[in-house]
Amino acid sequence: MYYVKNLISEFTDSNLTEIYPEWNAITTYCLETGTPTSASIARRGTWYYRSATNANINFDPLEYDGTKWVRYAPANSHAMLDFKAQTLSYLSGGDMFVEFDLPWMANSIGMGYYECDTVLIELFNGSDEAVWTYETESTYSENIFDWYTWTFATKEQELGRSLAVKFPAFIGTKCRITWQKSAYQSRTACGFLSCGIAEEMGKTKDTVKFKPTSYAVRKVDDFGNLTITKRSVSKTIDFQTTTDKALFMRKQRAINRDLDDIMMFVIDDVENSSLENIVTLGIMQEPTPILDEFDLSVISWSIFEAI
Repeated sequence: MYYVKNLISEFTDSNLTEIYPEWNAITTYCLETGTPTSASIARRGTWYYRSATNANINFDPLEYDGTKWVRYAPANSHAMLDFKAQTLSYLSGGDMFVEFDLPWMANSIGMGYYECDTVLIELFNGSDEAVWTYETESTYSENIFDWYTWTFATKEQELGRSLAVKFPAFIGTKCRITWQKSAYQSRTACGFLSCGIAEEMGKTKDTVKFKPTSYAVRKVDDFGNLTITKRSVSKTIDFQTTTDKALFMRKQRAINRDLDDIMMFVIDDVENSSLENIVTLGIMQEPTPILDEFDLSVISWSIFEAI
């Protein structure tokens, strides 16, 4: 298992489009009680803000957050860089791409809750030459063997999947990631993206427990009729890793340093490209390093997903 602190703060280029326009000091914004429009929402920096008052003019959302404005959602151009796993950056009708400068010493890239046919990762040197590439395999027709299964089989699509790959540090200076759209999808999307330095925490033991937590609202009326309002589903993942006893104190210091940070966790680190890693964005909950008398030490983990 390893975890990665995201070191990307901005994209140097992308084809992501914004849902709401940039805040304008001479535009009068209003308070909308129904579905919001650009009459009450504006982008400021990496966030969309919603007007909390009528006649809202020349009040900067950054200065009046909580009074004249309230944060509504991360901007589409930055949603995959926030600290939530399921807030999507998306592009309708085509391939989505982003470019960013590779952080110093970075050796790992991961993403989750993405929607596309395939993912292409390219690293470039200072001369803009591709020096390393990685592309996932399309799963659209992986269960199609003849005309009969083509007609009746379920068409597989890349929805809500995850990916984590490692690459040699210092191999490039710029990274481009392209989410390639399937002909049967209306958009491409990604929930979170992380690039940074992998902090190795040992080999994941075989037993990994998933505890889903639903935030749906369930109501039963006086006649026993049940209504359910769907909301996000998070999960807590419990597992153990084993590491060299000689590294015990170093791992303990790393845990203490990163205990309250939201990071990407790659729990099983599968290297076979046909398999999907257990990748999530979350926070450690009371990790417990256990020093024993043998050559290996055990760390018990509980990771809570940041939805």
